[in-house]
Amino acid sequence: MKSLLLVLLSLSVSHGDHLRCYHCVASPTPCMSSTQSCALPDQRCFEGVTEAAGVLVYSAGCASPSECDVTKEIPVENLTISMKTSCCSTDLCNGDSDVPANGLQCYHCPASQTPCRSGAYMCTGANNQCLTRVRSEEHT
Repeated sequence: MKSLLLVLLSLSVSHGDHLRCYHCVASPTPCMSSTQSCALPDQRCFEGVTEAAGVLVYSAGCASPSECDVTKEIPVENLTISMKTSCCSTDLCNGDSDVPANGLQCYHCPASQTPCRSGAYMCTGANNQCLTRVRSEEHT
């Protein structure tokens, strides 16, 4: 009977060791409003930052150790999409990313606005060019 009680107690204690992490998908700001408990005891809290043309998109949640500390750069036409995932192993440790600006400022605006000077973004990392994209539509 004592053995059964010890086993049940150890199972309940090990479940309490799961991390609590901030959680979001494709957020324009660092993720600090929603939380989740990791399902597996070896998972870590992650924060991912994706950057393209000076625009940052954040994601956060639980990840396996193999998904941690990954950096990728994907070239798309005249643009490079940078993705970085970092992990940590204490409760709610993944809520504040610091990606320093590199001094280049680019503009972003709705397609209907000409000239485009409504929103300025500070570029970060290795992004050293602004992208100009012109879209024209023919009406018949």
